[in-house]
Order: sequence, then C-alpha cells, then structure tokens
Amino acid sequence: LMDFGHEGVFDVIESLEDIITEAYGNANDKEKAAIERDIRKRSESGQDFFLQLLMDVFHDKSAAEARLSEIEHMEAEDAAYLLMERISLMEMLGRSDEDIMAVLMENSASPDAASIIVARLLRQGRWKEAVDLIEKRKKSTGSYFPCFDELKGIYRAHGMKAELARLLEEDLESWPQWNLEEVKELRSLVPDDEWDRIYDKLKHSDSLRSQMAAMFSFFGDYGALMDYIEANGSSRDILKYRKELDPLFPERVLAVFCSILDRLGSELAGRGSYAGYASMLKAMSDTPEGRRLAELRAAEILFRYPNRPALRDELTKAGF
Repeated sequence: LMDFGHEGVFDVIESLEDIITEAYGNANDKEKAAIERDIRKRSESGQDFFLQLLMDVFHDKSAAEARLSEIEHMEAEDAAYLLMERISLMEMLGRSDEDIMAVLMENSASPDAASIIVARLLRQGRWKEAVDLIEKRKKSTGSYFPCFDELKGIYRAHGMKAELARLLEEDLESWPQWNLEEVKELRSLVPDDEWDRIYDKLKHSDSLRSQMAAMFSFFGDYGALMDYIEANGSSRDILKYRKELDPLFPERVLAVFCSILDRLGSELAGRGSYAGYASMLKAMSDTPEGRRLAELRAAEILFRYPNRPALRDELTKAGF
C-alpha cells in the first residue's frame, strides 16, 4: 500500500471498503454471515479500518458507541475535526434531535456544523431561526459562507425581495464566480437608479469575466460588448455576437477579425491550424467588405506559404 503514497493509501482503503460493501450487499445469507465473522475477527486487532467497516457496513451499535465515546472524551480542538463523524454516529445510534442539535450548536462556528444546523432547521420549517443563525455567523466571521444559497432560497421562498436584492448584490461583489442568472434576477428586483450603480460596478468587476460578454449582450449594452471583445480578442465572442455588432460597428468588427487572423496566421503549423484559419476567413466573409478583405488575406497567406498544399486545400474548401 505504501507504494501509493499517503493520499493513495486512503484512496485504496476507500475503494476496498466499497468493494466489501458491494460484496456483502450481493451475498446470500450464508456468505454474509461469513463476511461479518471475518470482519469482526479482524476488528479485534483494533485497526480503525475494520472497526469502521463494522459501523458502516454492519451498523454495529457497540462499535459505534465505543467510537462515539472516544470522540466525546477527546480534547475539544481534536474533536472539532471529527464533528461530522460524531453526528453520523449519533444518528446511527438513534440519539434525539435535541441532543444532536445541542452538539451542533456547541460547534456552530464550524462551517460544517452551520450547514447541518441550517438544513435541519429548514426541514422543520424553522426558517426564521435559520436566518438568525446565518446572520449571527455573518457578524462573527464577516461572511455568509457556507450558507449563501440557503439564505437566498429562504428569501425567495418568502418573497423577501429587498433582503434578496441586498444579498445578491453582496454575493456578486464578494464571490469570485458570479452567475449571470442571478445578475438578471437582481435587475428585476431593483429600481433603475439603483441598477445603474450596480451595473457600473459589475462592468468593472473581475469576477468570472467569461460571462461578461453575455451580460453586455443580454442588457443590450453593445458599446461595452464591442469594447470587451476588442480588448480580449476572443474568436468565440466575435463569432457569437457578430450579428448584433455588425450593424452598429462594421469597421470595428472587421478589425477584430483581422487581429485574430494575424494571430492565427503566425501560428500555422498543420492542417488543424489551416482549417481554423480558413474557417475564420469564411466567417469574416458575411458582408461584402468582409469578403473583400478575406480574399486579400487568403491570397497573402498563400503567397507567404506557397509550398503548403494542405493550406491551399483548406482554403479551397472554405471557398477561396
């Protein structure tokens, strides 16, 4: 096992547990009894792996009680790392919801505990208590993590539009990856004067810039969309939004195509790159001026590389 390295050992152990679990599930009664006897005998050595199997596969309550007692007698700092296991054991042993919640509340500073507490409160319809807990954590940690989604769900479910708008704006400002659907939702929740301020902030945000072009297109901000594509030189974006931009900025659109073709032309090395170059020329040819420039580019690239039949072939297939 040590050949796998430290992390590899855990992967192998996890796979072995899965194999034993599946084997036990598919076994007949006689085979199940034999497997259980074997695991129980091996667990007498005190090895954690076999003790864990007793609990996970055979739901052995005596093993679970022993492990739970061990965790409960650990130093608080060490026990905090085993909170999830402790809760799982308490559930296996049928401990009351009050006892489980008491342990969770003792550890509510833990993100894991906070998530479980909020989920339990929501299942019981105690959403106001869930909000109070999330807000309390926000004051102490400075973040709604890990309960952003839960809080948004609560506000949506109860029509709390002002609170949802505030949370969405904070989410968009603080989270490294914002979601365009939530931007759209936020727009529906705020008045025009407020939206202008938020939109200006989003336009200059570095969060998930791959959705920036889609945002500009959705809100009809074609000037910003053109600026963005020019700055980024994305062939994907110019191909996707060309029909929207051509009527407004025909010369700038062609300039972007020319810039992309310059880059592709300097990277020609094999049929795949030739096909990409030819495809971009064909896309550029949608307008009369674009066709004129594309034909010039095709002639120039063939003059530069006269001994590349594959390049000539790809250009011919593209109509040049």
